[in-house]
Amino acid sequence: RTAWSREPAQEELDAAATYIEQYTANWEDEQQSIIGLPVSLELEYRFDGSAEDTSGKGLHGKLFGDPTFVDGKNGKCIELDGDGDFVECPDTLNHLGDTFVVECWVRPGKTQRLYADIFGNHLGGGRGFVVQQSGNETNMFTGSIGIGNENWVLTDKVELPANNWHRIALVRTPTHIQLFLNGELKASAPSNDKVLETELNFRVGLGITIIERCFNGAIDDLRVYKGIPQEYRGASSETDSRLAAWSSYAKILLTANEFLYVD
Repeated sequence: RTAWSREPAQEELDAAATYIEQYTANWEDEQQSIIGLPVSLELEYRFDGSAEDTSGKGLHGKLFGDPTFVDGKNGKCIELDGDGDFVECPDTLNHLGDTFVVECWVRPGKTQRLYADIFGNHLGGGRGFVVQQSGNETNMFTGSIGIGNENWVLTDKVELPANNWHRIALVRTPTHIQLFLNGELKASAPSNDKVLETELNFRVGLGITIIERCFNGAIDDLRVYKGIPQEYRGASSETDSRLAAWSSYAKILLTANEFLYVD
């Protein structure tokens, strides 16, 4: 049974249908426009004995704690003990905007701190982005973006079994936040909200100012792209666009105090 705060007029129903159709069309056009965007490598930490940026951008990382370099997925990797070890890039990466990819190889340890971060630059207030453990659910990770006013858009959780190498990628398009694992889309959340800029420099092995959230494990071949490389394109669906359209319209209804209740 459906109950309205008041009976909608036919023209309001027609206006809602028109809004959904137009929003969906614009969404799909925006998805297609991603294909034409240039892709540039903005940061590359191979961790072959150092945190040198081999992208050519000169954003060499600074080591904190006592990380070590050991045999990794490709050559050497950086190993972090979850107790104050992380790498800080000398840039926030705010310039990435709303079309970017952060990818790396990761080998999680058997134990993690509460809300352990693989990488990110997020702060309170809903700022930045992060790949973070879901609370105390060991090695269950989500991708998220901050959209302001303490609001976050999160993907579903993705499991990264301990002591195995996984290639994880956080993909942000103008319409989605996604997590890929070993080249396959594993989790996706629709959102066309802008990522709110952060004051925190991008970090690897941590993604916030709270040192107790350091990651335990090894990380190799981290790369950050502005734009979407070919392998991460075309992963959205018509269902995603419809969900986003209805979500947007619901926000308009709430703002206008036009509440709809469904039993």
